Amino acid sequence: MRHIPFLGILLALSMIRPAPSGAAGVNVEGRVVELPAPPGMKPWGRLHDGPKDVMLGRYAADSTVASWQKRGSPGSIPRFALASESPRANRDETTAAAEIDHRRATTLGTADGAAMRAWARALQSGREGRAGRIPYAPEGLLRIERIEDISGAFIELQHLREGQDKSAIASALVLVRGRVIALDVIQSNPTDCRELATLRAAIVEWVRSVQAANR
Repeated sequence: MRHIPFLGILLALSMIRPAPSGAAGVNVEGRVVELPAPPGMKPWGRLHDGPKDVMLGRYAADSTVASWQKRGSPGSIPRFALASESPRANRDETTAAAEIDHRRATTLGTADGAAMRAWARALQSGREGRAGRIPYAPEGLLRIERIEDISGAFIELQHLREGQDKSAIASALVLVRGRVIALDVIQSNPTDCRELATLRAAIVEWVRSVQAANR
């Protein structure tokens, strides 16, 4: 994937505007998409484009930022959210829709049935509000659950382990106005399965609010 040209970034920034829905209107490869903040969060921090995509928004809750800063801002902020888009995927409406199909074709879980049953129990416990430890996950990215009952969107719960650093990620692709937007809510170093349930609920609500803002 490639970066959009510098002038394109300036154009996108110039087109950010308040929207009646409380969202921000951002230019995504020639289409204006309304982008509300995730539930309970506000825009926070600077935007940093990655090697494959363009960041549209970075968010955190005021209470999370205040607590983290009070502790001296160690490591990554405990919970935050990102919205981004891929210029390659958003060349046109066909490539945007194909991006969701590509994600849907990726492998869910591992071949270890016992491990996946442990994750399923942890997810269920968390959704029921019961405390419990998060199961062990191997190095790298593990896709632990998919939510595919929201039309025009694809949602996953993931666990990423990089050495001693761990993250739980609620990741979504949502197709609006012929463009696909990536949404991620990230919990750094999770320890309790209830945190998975919180991420799950947050990403589902965020996806629905993005869809509602763009109807």
